Amino acid sequence: MKDGVLVLDKPEGLSSTQAVEKVKKKLRVRKAGHGGTLDPFATGVLPICLGRGTKIAQFILQGDKEYEGYFELGLETDTHDVTGEVVARQEVPKDLTLEEIQKIFDEFVGVLAQAPPAFSAAKLHGRPLYKYAREGLKVEKPPKKVEILEFEALSYDPPYVHFRLYCGKGTYVRSLVHEVGQRLGCGAILVKLRRLRKGPFTLEQAITMEEFEKAVAAGQIEKYIISP
Repeated sequence: MKDGVLVLDKPEGLSSTQAVEKVKKKLRVRKAGHGGTLDPFATGVLPICLGRGTKIAQFILQGDKEYEGYFELGLETDTHDVTGEVVARQEVPKDLTLEEIQKIFDEFVGVLAQAPPAFSAAKLHGRPLYKYAREGLKVEKPPKKVEILEFEALSYDPPYVHFRLYCGKGTYVRSLVHEVGQRLGCGAILVKLRRLRKGPFTLEQAITMEEFEKAVAAGQIEKYIISP
C-alpha cells in the first residue's frame, strides 16, 4: 500500500519539495505532495501525501500548526531568520525580562494581518516572492489574516528567547518573530524552528529520513503510511 500519508520528521537543510522528491523516488510512486511547507533550516512534522492520499493534501493545508523554536534579539536580516544577510544590529534592553516578553507575545494572540517575508514561497502574479527578492526587486504582497491561538515564552537566556507557538494556516513564524522584534525595539531573527504538529499529524507519528530509508530497504514502510 502506497496510498496515504507518511509523516516525515524533516531534517535541517532539506527543502519540503526536496523531501517529497526523495520519498517519491524511494517509493516509486507517481503522485506525491506535502501538507504544508517547512523552511529548509526548520525541522519536524512534514505530512507527505502519496498516491490517492494526495486528495486530502488540501485539507491538511487548512490545519492548525504547532511549533517550538528560538529567536535572537538585537539583529535583523533580510530573510527575518539566521540564513539571511544582516541588515541591522541594535542593543537589547538590559533589563528585559521573560514576563515582559510574554506580555508582548500576548498582544499578538488573536486574528491579525500579516504580510509574508520577501524571501518566501508565497506567490505574486504566479511567481514566488523569493525570486523577486533574489533579483533585487522590491515587491509587496497584501497582508492576509492569520490567527495566533497560543504564543508562549518558555525561557529567556539573553539574547535568545525560547518559545512555543500554536497558530492557524498561513502564519509565517519568521514574520511574527520580526514583528515581535519591532515591538521590543531591538529587532529579532528566527534561529531555530521545529514543527511539532500540522493538522492531525504529530511528531510522535513522524519518522526520520534515516528511519524511512531503513524501512524501505527492509520492506516495512507500509506500517508507517497512514490510510487517507
